[in-house]
Amino acid sequence: MKKMALVLLTASVSAPALAESPDFYGRFWVGGTFSDSGLAGNEKVDGVSLENYASYIGMKGTHEISSTLNLIYKAEAGIESFDNSASNVFKSRNTYIGLDGSFGEITFGRNDTVFKKVEGGIDQFNITSSDMNRLIAGNDRLGDTITYRTPVLAGFQLGATYTPEDDFGGKAELDDANNYAVSLVYGDGKLKKTPHYLAVAYADGLNGLKAVRVAAGYKLGSWQFGALYQDSESLQYTNLDGDSWLLSAAWKHGAHKVKAQWSVDNAGLGKITGNAGADLDTVTDSEAYAYSLGYDYALSKQVTVGAIASYYDGEFTDAAGRTEFDDTLLTAHLKYLF
Repeated sequence: MKKMALVLLTASVSAPALAESPDFYGRFWVGGTFSDSGLAGNEKVDGVSLENYASYIGMKGTHEISSTLNLIYKAEAGIESFDNSASNVFKSRNTYIGLDGSFGEITFGRNDTVFKKVEGGIDQFNITSSDMNRLIAGNDRLGDTITYRTPVLAGFQLGATYTPEDDFGGKAELDDANNYAVSLVYGDGKLKKTPHYLAVAYADGLNGLKAVRVAAGYKLGSWQFGALYQDSESLQYTNLDGDSWLLSAAWKHGAHKVKAQWSVDNAGLGKITGNAGADLDTVTDSEAYAYSLGYDYALSKQVTVGAIASYYDGEFTDAAGRTEFDDTLLTAHLKYLF
């Protein structure tokens, strides 16, 4: 009996400690990419290159303060060592501490902005060289931020990101930069908890961008559909503003997933316009298109292999005149989650 009591006492003492231990996790994700002109690939190489798709390691956890209040934390670092030319082994990723309770959740530190988060799972080629950020700006992860999210009420959730003006990485001097973003989300962006998703967000000055983003997703059986619209205005390059559109679709059956995506932009704030050599200070008009097809095969719950084919084309006018550009990407990749 004494031995049984000792076992129960040990279990009762150990359980909370084990429950509060941090979770360690990570991702290794690399791909081999052929780029026809070096404009869209991560390495900006004209030819074949090995690309690292935001591999990382991290830990996260929750510490119970009371029955209604928890401390939450995350520390995540990107792994840059896959590239021999990288000068840094690690890269900053989401790292924050905060509180979670009946009031919602508030975090302090480096985090994805709520403007970025409304993308949900709509971008079928997120992180890779076919990421929507080649055309569409605003997918920012910023340090020195305060992020708040309300509890989910009837499927709706409000969010806000704010960076103090005096701690805004040198961009506080931009005209009309109010350094915040707000969002309203309905449903689950990954379409796992709900088959529908609708979100709207507004960014005012974060990373020099003033923009409105509307995103929607719907899951029907094995099919998943997504759409995104964004109106953007640069506070750094006051000559750049315009609209962006994205449509995506995916079909999943067992271990197989086939996906397609189309996007267009006339704001000129995506990465590919600058990569094509545009003088952003003097651009008067621009237009870019992206078309992508992909296939993923899950070897296990943690390991996925895949292939992507993408084509980009566009044009812009700056002080040097009219310039047309295009690029074709062919990628094979391997991803491991742990």
